[in-house]
Amino acid sequence: MKRITFFVTLLIMIIIGVFISCDSDSGTIPSGGGSTGTSGIVIIYDTSRANAQKFKDLLIEAGYNDESIELMSFFQLESELTNLSRYGLIIINPEAYLLSADTNRLKKIKSSNRPILGISGAGARLFDSLRLNIGWGNCAVITNELRLGVVDSSYTIWKTPYNLGVKSGDSIDIYKSNVYSCAVYKRSGIDTIVTLIGQSKRSPNYYHIALEKKYLLWGFSGSTTFTNGNPDLLTNEGKKLFINAVALMLTK
Repeated sequence: MKRITFFVTLLIMIIIGVFISCDSDSGTIPSGGGSTGTSGIVIIYDTSRANAQKFKDLLIEAGYNDESIELMSFFQLESELTNLSRYGLIIINPEAYLLSADTNRLKKIKSSNRPILGISGAGARLFDSLRLNIGWGNCAVITNELRLGVVDSSYTIWKTPYNLGVKSGDSIDIYKSNVYSCAVYKRSGIDTIVTLIGQSKRSPNYYHIALEKKYLLWGFSGSTTFTNGNPDLLTNEGKKLFINAVALMLTK
């Protein structure tokens, strides 16, 4: 009788294991997945709060707390009460490309000394102002691209919190249709300073995703312009990679 009970229990465990395995390969983001984030995140935008809200919704979908993510306009940056150093991560919305043109706002971001995830041209322009190698001056506009190449699959951005199951040299679709990207040029010696993460398939000397110190450029805009990008066109794999990028930057 004990032997029968053992085999029945074992069979149930196998069935449950198969079910979980199938669910994890379904390409959907689990409702409770991702890091819940113990530090706050602020998404800085110019005029399109609705655009910034879409990135916030993506993070909430992945398990981040609504209360831990704040949307902040340019005008709020001008307030003396605004303290960016209290956030765990600053995300620059793709339509906030004029941010780097304002000395006072730029000074407040610089003095925060916080990790920054800059999206598309807005991020590249900001990083240029910070004199980084992943800034606008070392980037090129790449149009009509929806996929990228995996540079080093052992890097944590491919594994945590979502394991994308890729190998170095693989190509994965990040967007459902072609979008613009501000991609970093791999000039001589730059890979000793910058972690090159996602390679362009159309222009192999350029990289859509790159990390320098505590600054990460997500070059893709998510649209056919630099100023109107949002996560609507991300594939499930693209969403997971973006969430992984956020989780990575929260550790910086």
